[in-house]
Amino acid sequence: MSTPAAAEPLLTAEEFERFQGEDEYILELVAGTVVRERAPAPLHGRLQAQMAHLLLQWVEERNRGGAVVTHTGFVLRRNPDTVRLPDVAHVSAERMPESAWARGLWQMGPDLAVEVTSPSNTWTEIQRKVDDYLGAGTLAVWVVDPPTRTVTVYRPGAEARRLDAAAELADDAVPGFRVPLARLFGV
Repeated sequence: MSTPAAAEPLLTAEEFERFQGEDEYILELVAGTVVRERAPAPLHGRLQAQMAHLLLQWVEERNRGGAVVTHTGFVLRRNPDTVRLPDVAHVSAERMPESAWARGLWQMGPDLAVEVTSPSNTWTEIQRKVDDYLGAGTLAVWVVDPPTRTVTVYRPGAEARRLDAAAELADDAVPGFRVPLARLFGV
């Protein structure tokens, strides 16, 4: 389970960017507090890489432009600041920041955020991440759950859709993207 650090002062996104954390953790800033999450297991990394690969293929095959990134910092809220690092994210060419490839955090929510659950995550933590992304204008959040081999699709103002390994993942947030979940989960 990831937990906020005890008794630390609130940070801004800029202070968080300069923060030197521990290597064994992935760090996010949630409402001004540094949250440490244990580095994920190999299955998490494989699913993250597979999803990034599938999205990159989609971008390249359709000459869509934009970016597919992993663990990139997005400032989702200010005062107190929240910086999330989705496992995979897509930002369309139309929404790419001018300084996208410069050092620094992106001052926006991505078009698509993908989170792969880890044994250390609670569903409350995952739901908070989903709410943070959607509250920042993200069009869709996909939560990949390895133990159940499911992907739950969250969209603003819509019921969540849970897809099992027999389903096909498609979403208007990434028009034309389609992948059988069996391919993602290797079943």
